[in-house]
Amino acid sequence: MSTHENEASQWNNKIGDHNILQLPNNYIPKSLIPLENIFDNNDIPKNSLFNTQQESVEDYNIGTHAKIKNVKILASLPKGIKDKYYNILKHYKDVFA
Repeated sequence: MSTHENEASQWNNKIGDHNILQLPNNYIPKSLIPLENIFDNNDIPKNSLFNTQQESVEDYNIGTHAKIKNVKILASLPKGIKDKYYNILKHYKDVFA
């Protein structure tokens, strides 16, 4: 092999100072293939389980009257569940709002 061919061969096997790993095949694990059916090219789910545009939500203030920190809770939840979410969100208000 000539010096020019050897340099070209080395250039094709490197990106910057890093060697390119040549795999024996173009194998994609089977568990990754179904993701193409779930997500579009922008990684947005094709069929979302949650559609917040059609669900009504209620605003809850987990801050104070002087410093309001609103969070949204699904309006269709039972009152007991909403109260539990509110209490948890209020307790950890520095994390959630």
